[in-house]
Amino acid sequence: MPDCWDFVIENENKLKAFVEVACRGNYHLLDDIWAACIMDRVQNIHATYDPRHESGASLKTHMFASIRFYIYKYMNKQAQGRVKGGKYQGQLSTEYDEEAEESRAVIELEAAETVQYVLGKLPEYDVELLKMYHWDGMTFQQMADALGFHAKGSARLHYLAALKRATTIAENSR
Repeated sequence: MPDCWDFVIENENKLKAFVEVACRGNYHLLDDIWAACIMDRVQNIHATYDPRHESGASLKTHMFASIRFYIYKYMNKQAQGRVKGGKYQGQLSTEYDEEAEESRAVIELEAAETVQYVLGKLPEYDVELLKMYHWDGMTFQQMADALGFHAKGSARLHYLAALKRATTIAENSR
């Protein structure tokens, strides 16, 4: 099995592009994300790879999926104001803020209702594409294989079209 650092070197440009997309326009976070989600974790991620796992995922798929998970987790903590200087700081306040909790609950409920509404309006095929990508965490190649497409680009195009239809429905529901 190749060394974890070989993976980073071989895929450095893809990883940098991956991090750039994941930072959602917060380009000041690029170095922190690179350090916290790749450099600090790549050895542990590599060590957890088991080629005999039932998913049959390749090392590259395992590495990218795990890195995507850690970036997502990092960005959520960042959004909650719990990351400073690339290090997780835990809760900033130990006081319970009932008003903030109620606001958060209302926002989450509205978001859940919107998602439920959109999924109810979409064709079943679009719902399946969105579930494969967002809930099942499938790559476009895995989606292409599951749907019988010859190229992952086809799955990506179908997914993007479904996402556009979902976005349009969500925007029109407001």
